[in-house]
Amino acid sequence: MSIVGAGVISDNENNKVTPFYWSNTNAKPVKLQSNSNVSIASDINDLGQIVGFSGESTIGTYIPIIWDTPNSKPTTLPLLEEYIAGVAKSINNLGRIVGFIGKTATQNINSTFLPVTWATPTDKPTILDLFDGYTSGIATGINDLGQIVGYNFNFDNDIINSIFVIWTNTKPTQIPLPAAISDVFFFTQSLAFSTGINNLGQISSFYVVNNDKFVPIFLSSANSTPTTLRLPNDKTQGLASGINNSGQIVGISGNSFAEINSIILPVIWNNANSKPTALQLPDGYDSVFALGISGPSISPTPISNICFPAGTPVQTDQGLIHIDDIDPRTHTINNQPILHITKTTTLDNYLISFEKNSLERNIPSRKTLMTKDHKIRFEGNLVPAYRFLDYSDKVKKVKYSGEILYNVLLAEYDTINVNNLECETLHPDNIIAKLYMRELKEQPRLICQLNSSLENKDFASYTEVVHRLTHNL
Repeated sequence: MSIVGAGVISDNENNKVTPFYWSNTNAKPVKLQSNSNVSIASDINDLGQIVGFSGESTIGTYIPIIWDTPNSKPTTLPLLEEYIAGVAKSINNLGRIVGFIGKTATQNINSTFLPVTWATPTDKPTILDLFDGYTSGIATGINDLGQIVGYNFNFDNDIINSIFVIWTNTKPTQIPLPAAISDVFFFTQSLAFSTGINNLGQISSFYVVNNDKFVPIFLSSANSTPTTLRLPNDKTQGLASGINNSGQIVGISGNSFAEINSIILPVIWNNANSKPTALQLPDGYDSVFALGISGPSISPTPISNICFPAGTPVQTDQGLIHIDDIDPRTHTINNQPILHITKTTTLDNYLISFEKNSLERNIPSRKTLMTKDHKIRFEGNLVPAYRFLDYSDKVKKVKYSGEILYNVLLAEYDTINVNNLECETLHPDNIIAKLYMRELKEQPRLICQLNSSLENKDFASYTEVVHRLTHNL
């Protein structure tokens, strides 16, 4: 888990804004590399990619930027022709970025902003649709499912008329908020506080009371009633600016956000009901903002449909061993080395259960569970497990609750003995096998794209990741 944001040093009317990175909640923040006087890190994904924006002053024109790692120099994201300004607000684990672009300097309150998404850091942005009747928009957060949150708004005599929206694909839908919450959302152009959405559909945000008091809120879904986040005992205001897939939220707290010399401190909420914890501050900075947060530093689990639950006994050359306890360094099967024990989940809501003796006497020798598409040798043929539902009343569907599932990858396609059932191993041409054979550092992004394409039934994206894996791109 990592956090990014920015710190401000006030020097009369000339503010220096520096991007910062916290490697964990207890770490001292370190400066990110910057090529301008004002640079802000808005968000970070689980792969360590960071997006934000930079300019020469807080009243200048901003350009969107990305750091490929916390140790790298920032590079500029492309803009559309005639658009000279832009801000990158959020990046998901597939490398897709959201933000906004403009034809004039972004601090001009009467400028028109268009919400955009970058499919990759090298692609030109695509403009998102606006809600009917609105002329401007800002996309502030994106999750791995492609859901995007942000604002659509109009200016009327320097008054912002705004609605909170969520985009699925490119079409925005208004997020309803209770009447007690102002429909005027605050946007500070020089500091670019952002909201976020995680893979559970949970949203971090804030609202404005009487145009001068800011209250951090959490929504468990786009249609839920907001929960007001707690503030430190000595603070009266706060903003929630980013949320990760574990439900941890980062933001800021203070007693005034309107005054130039206000002290603003970065905080983290471990969940929507917890007290915020202050993050460590860099030396010499008057105000510090926590804007984006990644998830725990664990590799995502790929989705598959050919595997067994933990505890399934497998006959190895060294004896009977639970599949999750097999060690490729010391165990072999059929005199073949074991390349990997794969770990996956499935989108199916059930597994297939074979009761003892359900196929023949002592086959299987005990109750055995597997995914519905896992093949078993029966009468000389390899047959998917679900085909046996009509063969025996001792073969049934059982609920799958999301636990990790396992399979064996050998150099050559083969079978393994599981409770006297002859079951297939993972075929080397299977997409999961190819994924496991890639370099470790390349796996997380490919897994995220694979999972997202399957969950969203996005055939084009699925075809792309299969092509990359098949051709080792």
